[in-house]
Amino acid sequence: MVKDWGEVELIRRGFEFPLESDVQLEALKRMGVDAGAIAVLGEKDNTKEEGAEIRAQVIQNHWTRVIVVTSKQHTRRARLAVSRNLAGTGAQVIMRASRYDRTRPERWWHDRPTIRFTLFESQRLLGYWLGIAD
Repeated sequence: MVKDWGEVELIRRGFEFPLESDVQLEALKRMGVDAGAIAVLGEKDNTKEEGAEIRAQVIQNHWTRVIVVTSKQHTRRARLAVSRNLAGTGAQVIMRASRYDRTRPERWWHDRPTIRFTLFESQRLLGYWLGIAD
């Protein structure tokens, strides 16, 4: 994943930054999820790459079910990407929006961050449907 230029410079100078996945893994463990039930993907630049990594993990580990947790607004595109990548593996995709996501997609036009994210997601989803986006 491309990091912010400031982060890159600080890392170059020896500062350590926890990865987003490190923070998420720690949160899952504190909530009681067995570490053996969690697979952390390497950092990817886009949902298509994440889907390909999930496919590789499904095949390697003989998984029959994959649970993907993401934001409410990202579930449709993530489901599309992961389902396309898992086609032919026999693995079931279970897509869940985080219960802690306070976004209200049904009223997306009411706050600025949700407007921006909705517009971005809509463009990316259209690109997925047309087969021209990652």
